[in-house]
Amino acid sequence: MARLYPCWIAAAQWLFSRLFADTVDSDKIGATQRDMPYINLAVGASMIPSASIWISTVLLGPHGFRELFIPTTLPKHAPGIAEPARQFLRIDELAIFGSALVWLGYLFGDMKRAGMVNVSWLRLVCYAVVGVLAMGPGTTLGIGWLWREDILATRWHKDARTEESLARLGERAAKEGGNRNGRK
Repeated sequence: MARLYPCWIAAAQWLFSRLFADTVDSDKIGATQRDMPYINLAVGASMIPSASIWISTVLLGPHGFRELFIPTTLPKHAPGIAEPARQFLRIDELAIFGSALVWLGYLFGDMKRAGMVNVSWLRLVCYAVVGVLAMGPGTTLGIGWLWREDILATRWHKDARTEESLARLGERAAKEGGNRNGRK
């Protein structure tokens, strides 16, 4: 069920795109946070089963966390048929969610360079590790994605042209123009 997490997100977004009017063009400037409740609902609805499955598997599973999720040998060296499949699924889980978490890290790196995130890398990595251990990688990705969406909807790029930045540019240009005219 947890492996279908990306499919559940895609299905929920497709459903919501059919149920609600497209307001992207009008919301780009005037209402950047209008779609946030729908994004929160779509991602949040898929985080609940993901966290539930993770927590129940870790707490109620017959084996410990390490035996469930960490590969112990290469699949071709495991005896029988079931053990290679188990080892492959463990490797697959690490590859899929590991790459998704790295990708989310790249997105946060972009936002840090843009001056939109002031949280240290150490703190971001700690959030990710604690999230994965407590709620699972799917829920951690969902929370990271929702945080990213909130940042993009509420903060400006450090070099963005806003009314305030253009006004400051105009004031600076007027001041520099006055200084140049006074010196001539």
